Amino acid sequence: MNTNESFFKAFEFQNASFAYDNTPFILEDVSIQIPANKVVEVRGWQGAGRSSVLKLLAGLLIPNSGSYLINNQRVEEMSFEEFIEYRLKIGFSFEYGGLINNKTIRENLELPLVYHNRFSPEEIEVQVDNIIEEFCLKRDALKRPSAISGSTRKSAIVARAFLMNPEVLILDNPTTGLNSYNREHLRDKIKLSREEGKIPHIFLATDDREFAEGLVEEELVIENKMLYLRPPEIPLPKEAAV
Repeated sequence: MNTNESFFKAFEFQNASFAYDNTPFILEDVSIQIPANKVVEVRGWQGAGRSSVLKLLAGLLIPNSGSYLINNQRVEEMSFEEFIEYRLKIGFSFEYGGLINNKTIRENLELPLVYHNRFSPEEIEVQVDNIIEEFCLKRDALKRPSAISGSTRKSAIVARAFLMNPEVLILDNPTTGLNSYNREHLRDKIKLSREEGKIPHIFLATDDREFAEGLVEEELVIENKMLYLRPPEIPLPKEAAV
């Protein structure tokens, strides 16, 4: 990968535990450095908490105890304003939700660009036009989510993750529901972005082994409420979720 200088240098859990209210711990007293400048896949048994780990990595959730650090800064100690500079450089697409029902696909794509007030109307128009064209959304851009197919909705959710040219890309089952064209386009886009050094850090969870093959460089495995790193060539047991 082309090694352009990245804002993000390090990702680390220190004695981190996480659970939702009144549920068992997903992580318990975990200390681990997460590889930077890699495509890292979060793997584990069905229900192990892959989506939750991705949200922790994105800073959307914080540990109940212990710390998650980005660039040696404790995320739980940052104010909303302090974390904005990080958030602007993180693109994420989660398996469920993400589109506002009373807005068109185009308006949904414009929202993060408008909200952060960092771009002119002309810049927003160009960026959204480009992503609409790239992910074949032009025909449905002025429709609301309820009026389009599930595949098109998923394409819009995935496309939005790329809008702000992120340095960190977080994808939760990105190919589930995608049509074959956008599935291959997403894979090619990730490979090209890596080769050009445009997206240095990618964290993903996927049930699509064919999609993951050749992309994933490290695996972050959830097991017994801990996180372990391993090379991607080691398979999970057949009964385990991928």
